[in-house]
Amino acid sequence: MKKITGVGIILTLLLSSGCANKQQTGAVIGAVVGVAVGSLVGKGDGQALGMLVGGAVGGLVGNSIGQTLDELDEAEKAKAERASLDALEQDDGKKIEWNSDDDEEISGSAELIGGGYEKQGESCRPVRELVVIDGVSSSKVVEYCLKGNSWVAS
Repeated sequence: MKKITGVGIILTLLLSSGCANKQQTGAVIGAVVGVAVGSLVGKGDGQALGMLVGGAVGGLVGNSIGQTLDELDEAEKAKAERASLDALEQDDGKKIEWNSDDDEEISGSAELIGGGYEKQGESCRPVRELVVIDGVSSSKVVEYCLKGNSWVAS
């Protein structure tokens, strides 16, 4: 029981330390779970070896799962960005909507708001971007400016 409680405390501390992405979080969780499982194997040096091997294998598996989740996040960001760029090409303020291919609880939209304006010699336009995850929406206005032939968020 003490081992499980100790693992829970370590896991909580590591996760609250602010891992930067799901790949890192997955590696930490996998390693901690691997150490916990490894601690159930053998006694003395055998137990230490089990914990070491379990931590290493768990870390690798968790890292791989987390990397896949990060790649899915990047695909969703790309959809949102594409919607924003499409909205920039609309003169009527039409809302461009998108839905996740992988998770029906993730969707969003982009809508040109207001007219264009000049800023430091560049043509700029504001876009309202909305993301909905599990029914919770988050909205922000992003300013895009034309740099050469490309719209860039500023």
